[in-house]
Amino acid sequence: MGITRIQKKTTAEAAIEAIRNHILANRLSEGDVLPRENEFAAALGISRNILREAMRHYRTLGIIATRPKTGAVILRLVPENPYEAYFPFLAAEKNTLEELAHFRACIESGAARQIAETAQSREIEELRRIAEAMKTAAEMEEQLALEIQFHTLLLRIPGNSLLSGMAPLIVGFFAKMRRKHSEPSLKKSPGEIAAEHERIVDALRKKDAGKLYELLYEHNRSYFSGLRNSRKEEKKK
Repeated sequence: MGITRIQKKTTAEAAIEAIRNHILANRLSEGDVLPRENEFAAALGISRNILREAMRHYRTLGIIATRPKTGAVILRLVPENPYEAYFPFLAAEKNTLEELAHFRACIESGAARQIAETAQSREIEELRRIAEAMKTAAEMEEQLALEIQFHTLLLRIPGNSLLSGMAPLIVGFFAKMRRKHSEPSLKKSPGEIAAEHERIVDALRKKDAGKLYELLYEHNRSYFSGLRNSRKEEKKK
């Protein structure tokens, strides 16, 4: 197993790059074990403290995990939540929620054909069950939890890790921002929410990619329009 020694002194940035190069050069994949800490640090020519700091970067991304008696193990090569480090900065930007709604509409509707073509009956049934539960979800927290479940599953259906990696940003973080700002113009009755999602499930069941595209875009556009109107009202005050 070849390990490339760091040439330019021991910075955390250089260590992060060296670990990445080691993973790629040795074609490591899920389940593969990295060298022990002492061995790895010595081979890279860095201190254990620098190595730990660099490894923390990959743990945050969900790429590496430490297991008892085994050490550092590769969990995945595509970060589970590649945008997590940017969430605090996104939350501070006043236009983030409106931009996320537009971005989510583009991503979900753009993936409609893949979703329609690859959806399995068990996944469609799970989506139907979630949509049914929305009918009795009176509290915002419950509504958002079901919304996250529904749209996260949608993005996972094609089996594309880059697409499913978008879920924490365009579904989870979007829901978090909605909760924080609680826009009055976005409020819908449980029946309206459930009906929208049931129409999406029906299009999926029929494998109607065109209809699914329309429904997903319209579903997200309604949030986008509501946010835009809310911003206009705020400016008038």
